[in-house]
Amino acid sequence: MGHKVRDTSLHAYLAMEPSGTWQTQRKAVLDYIICHPQCTDKELSVQMGLNINCLNELEKDGLIFSPLKRVCGITGRLAYVWESV
Repeated sequence: MGHKVRDTSLHAYLAMEPSGTWQTQRKAVLDYIICHPQCTDKELSVQMGLNINCLNELEKDGLIFSPLKRVCGITGRLAYVWESV
């Protein structure tokens, strides 16, 4: 299971003004995961219409974690899902 981030750190991150495409995508992905928990990588990519490449960074920053596996609705294969902390 992922490690917890202090709520003040999460609020500061969410309030941050995105600077550049990378930060904009990170914030968009985090916002989407908060509103739509338990999506797989592929589901996120298809639903958002993006090539999602920031999940590992968001996980390293302690903002998301992958609590369990389930069958992906896109690939039909077992995959981890993402949730916000």
